[in-house]
Amino acid sequence: MDRQEERGFSLGELTALPARNEIILGGRSEHVQPKVMAVFLYLAEQYPRVVSNDELLAEVWSGRVVTHSSVQKSINFLRKAIADLAGDEAYITHYSKKGYTLTKAPVFAQAGANALAPPLARPYARLRAALRAHPLGYTLAGVALFVLALMYLLLASDRIVWQRAHSVSLSQYQALTSEQGAEFGAAPHPNNRHFAYIRSEPEETVIRVAEHGSEPWPVASSEGDWQLLSWSPSGRYLAAVERVYLDERSRTPGFYGRGDGLYNLQVFELDLATGQTLDKHRLSQWQGHIRSLSWWSEDALELVASQGSGAISQRYRYHLGQQRLERVKELEFAQNPLASAIHDGRTALMNRQDGRVRVHFLNREQERFASELLATDRADISWLSDGSAVLLSSPDLPYWLVLYRDGERAVIQPPAPAGSVLQAPRYSADGQRIYASALSPRTTLRQQTPVTDTALTRGAHWNYAARWSPDAGALAYVSVRNGEHQIWLMQNGEERLLTKAPDADTVDELIWSGDGKALVFKAAGRLYRYALSSAERGVLLQEAATLTPVAEPVGGETLLVKKTIADEDNLWRVDLASAEQRQLTFGSVGAALADAQGRLYFQYIGQAGLWRITAADQEPELIEKALPANSELLHLGDEGVYFLTGGPCRESAIQFMAFSDAQVRDFLSRSQSGLETQSFHPEAGAVYRQCETPDSDILLLTD
Repeated sequence: MDRQEERGFSLGELTALPARNEIILGGRSEHVQPKVMAVFLYLAEQYPRVVSNDELLAEVWSGRVVTHSSVQKSINFLRKAIADLAGDEAYITHYSKKGYTLTKAPVFAQAGANALAPPLARPYARLRAALRAHPLGYTLAGVALFVLALMYLLLASDRIVWQRAHSVSLSQYQALTSEQGAEFGAAPHPNNRHFAYIRSEPEETVIRVAEHGSEPWPVASSEGDWQLLSWSPSGRYLAAVERVYLDERSRTPGFYGRGDGLYNLQVFELDLATGQTLDKHRLSQWQGHIRSLSWWSEDALELVASQGSGAISQRYRYHLGQQRLERVKELEFAQNPLASAIHDGRTALMNRQDGRVRVHFLNREQERFASELLATDRADISWLSDGSAVLLSSPDLPYWLVLYRDGERAVIQPPAPAGSVLQAPRYSADGQRIYASALSPRTTLRQQTPVTDTALTRGAHWNYAARWSPDAGALAYVSVRNGEHQIWLMQNGEERLLTKAPDADTVDELIWSGDGKALVFKAAGRLYRYALSSAERGVLLQEAATLTPVAEPVGGETLLVKKTIADEDNLWRVDLASAEQRQLTFGSVGAALADAQGRLYFQYIGQAGLWRITAADQEPELIEKALPANSELLHLGDEGVYFLTGGPCRESAIQFMAFSDAQVRDFLSRSQSGLETQSFHPEAGAVYRQCETPDSDILLLTD
């Protein structure tokens, strides 16, 4: 094989020079070890194929007796060198149990001035040189250029954006609904006048359709929940997903449950002129989880869903006329998809890679012609009506992103009422307006002890992630104020602002250090440490999209985290000096706590019992079989563990299990139902919030 050592290659603006073991970006460079560059080069040569560890060992190490850790170390060094130049942008992705591949198509250099010219330019350059000697050389060259240009248009037509008939400059909003309660999930109709939405009422949820300036009319009601409204291309049919609850317990999964349930897939034929439902079809009943719903054609629906408990997601198509469900062929580069959206035969498909969302653009033959990585691990997606781009939103991002098929991006800063959170934006048919759900979350944090139940905060803000300090002398929590996710400290009856999440991002997790002198939190795919004494915030780990902090033991040399791979969490120990990570569990971990000395206590999902890992032996040990499965661990004491059973918003009393005899007793009874405990300490009691559906309205955003 021609290893092309004398020629460099580029991935976008990043250039690699294997002959010099150098990586260059924007005038800066990083040197790497020869084996690290050899791995980089081999991945480039094999793009877009996924290369296994065994293949890398055979090809790069040429049969030398080394282990898979050599590959992992080289990949880690390579990622670090690239991150020092390119920041958060990922150039290498890993597929569990399969191997590695690059996220961008490499362009190899050739001799001459056009060394890094794109591949389509090279045959044209050779053709021009050959035709120059011909009597009709320039004429033929012109013809050849025309033919090549036509070939390029045919091959790249999916990437080319011919027109952008939409607005990305939005400065005003108006409320389309204003009733007390929750209206959400707007779906604009193709006629540019009507829209459908969902209203949540005390005993049912209702699908409504409205025309601007007119009263809405009900399409269907359910004692369960309506989700995922979608109009057919002609606007004749409205599809919806109905979540069915067999009993009250099935409304919320247990702690660390998968969220699987029973669904009905329904289609309504509507007469918009008379405001009537002409026909209703229940297409299929679904056991599992439905993530997205879109129309593949006027006669077929595409959904991303999982079947059965714990199954991975797949793409399915339901053909209405034939009443036939088929599974769409799995794409190797987009396994376990999160959602799909369809426009005129083109597909935007999302999955998660290295803890972040990747969007793949597929043509009508389901071949990928573009792929982009986002700076978030979750997103909502929909097509713009002109088919030029998709609109993406995420609770982690303070803006909306318009991602074009040709790779360009535009940012929308949506206007919104103070204190509101906008979700699920959808462009109107003319591309000049956006419908969105405006939620107004308000939470009061309360403290319950065996003798008192008092409010800690008032309901003017959205407060979450409350955490008692190790000695229960202070409470840290996140409060959303002025559009920022701020970390506050409550101590001795007073509260003060500590720091803010970068770029107005959501704080995904917040913990105290073992010595109580610092806070560790996750935001924007990074882990941060805030020192209380110096009031300084620093980055602990730059690449932490897949990590959730569990504990920072006394000393601050290591960090205990959960790492998510293929939707399963396991416990890892991270050396903060070297950034090396060591996996401690191999299964699927639910609740986990650690004491100040770094001893981990945890449960495997779906299994009763309590496990422990000490810093010395590193091996999990089952120390008690009596702890109920899928418990929520709250606090470790010297004599036992405090925990909850049930599930979010249907919690049990706070219970205590003694290590000495495994006896379980109620420690703190709850004064009311529908609670969510955020933190607990036996000396300070529980911090909780009431489970309430926030008010929401449908907004129309315009320029």
